[in-house]
Parts: sequence; C-alpha cells; structure tokens
Amino acid sequence: MSWRIVNFVHTKQLSAVVGSSALSPPRVAMASLCRADFLLLPVVSEHAMVMLSARDIARLCVTSSRFHRASACLVRGAMEAQHALVIVGGTIGDLRALENTPSACSVDLRHVDARRVEHGSVFCRIYVGRCAHLVTEAQDPPAGGDSWSLRVELKKGNYSLSVFGWRNPAHGILDLFCDGVRVTPASGFDWCGPHTACHVFRTAAIHVKWTGTHHLIGTTSRTNADGRRRTRYWMCLSRLKFEQG
Repeated sequence: MSWRIVNFVHTKQLSAVVGSSALSPPRVAMASLCRADFLLLPVVSEHAMVMLSARDIARLCVTSSRFHRASACLVRGAMEAQHALVIVGGTIGDLRALENTPSACSVDLRHVDARRVEHGSVFCRIYVGRCAHLVTEAQDPPAGGDSWSLRVELKKGNYSLSVFGWRNPAHGILDLFCDGVRVTPASGFDWCGPHTACHVFRTAAIHVKWTGTHHLIGTTSRTNADGRRRTRYWMCLSRLKFEQG
C-alpha cells in the first residue's frame, strides 16, 4: 500500500495539535506528524509536501516504522510539490541536493568557454570599441544569425535577469530564450549606441518551471547599426545574472 499524508493541516490546527503557536509552518507540520502518525493515510497532502524539507522527512522516518516505510513516497511528493520533477528511485539525499540548487546565478561571459557556439563564428578575445581596457569574448567575425548557448542550474521559481555588456555603433540586437521560451522583449535588447559605453538590460517575471539544469540561447539576427558599416552584428557581453524574487 502506498502511504501518503492526509490533507488536514492548517497552521492554527497544527499549532493546537503540538501545543505551540510559535512554531513556523514547516516545523509545525513536522511536529504534528511526529506526535500523531494516525495522519499517515493513503491521501495526498499537497500542503504538507510543500512544507516538508529533506531534513524534516529524515526526522519523521526515525519516529515511526510507518513513516520509514513511506519515506520514498514522502520524498517523491516533496520533489513534485517543491521542484516540479521526480527522480526515479530518488532518496532523501537527492531531495537535499535539489534543495541546495542555487536560487541565483551569475555567469562571467568574458571567460573562454563560458558559452558554446550554436551558429556562426567561434568566440575570440575582443577589445570592445578597440579599447584595450574593455576585454571580452565575442563571435568574430560577427554576422546575422549568430547564436550561442549556455547552461545554468536554478531552483524552481520566478527570476529577474540582468545582462551586462557594452553598447557600440556596430552592435546588434540580442534575443534570449530560456528552455525555448523568449525572456527578452519582442524588440530584443538593442546594443547599438552612438559610442562605446557600458550598459545593462534587465527583464523580470522569468518563470523557471523546475529545479535543475536550464538551457539559455542567445541570438543576434537583427541590428539597427548603420547599413553602410562592414560589420553590424557585434555582440559584446560581460555577464548574465539571474536573481530570484
């Protein structure tokens, strides 16, 4: 029989069960379950699964043989509720690893091999605007249709994204996609400017649907640079930063 936790709990009710309204919701849920394992019924409890951490489940499993037998079910439920995925045969250790996935990420694009070329020229060391102190990696020579990719580890949730780089009269428009979903405006991030200067674009409300590895693709297929220029699709970036909230 597959045991699950009854969908019974509200914070006030649980506080009454354990005799302490000062406990936080996760601690309340765990304490009430430890004190009353009659709640262990073949009913799914989404509320409890969202609150229980790997540490909570490990503590539950030493309180009762019934909880110990249900550990795989508890882990699976917590993974589904909190991380929108399930690891086949997953353990409490796997759940803990998911909990330790970063909720923020910064990628230095000036480093060699920070990105993989998907289409176009290879990345080379570039002096932005021919300024010796502005150094990064860019596809050289640039062309319409250039694209690159990178992978980031992120926890499920909502994020903002900041893209740091330089504007220049010969720079193109950047379009970014995360797991196949556009994260930049329809107009893209236009890095063309009257002179070489540092700049940052920010976008919010990026929804990361699951905890784990995510695939980011950047493309430069458009430009507002002067059509008389020999190169009009330069894309000189320095850093990407994901922040949760």
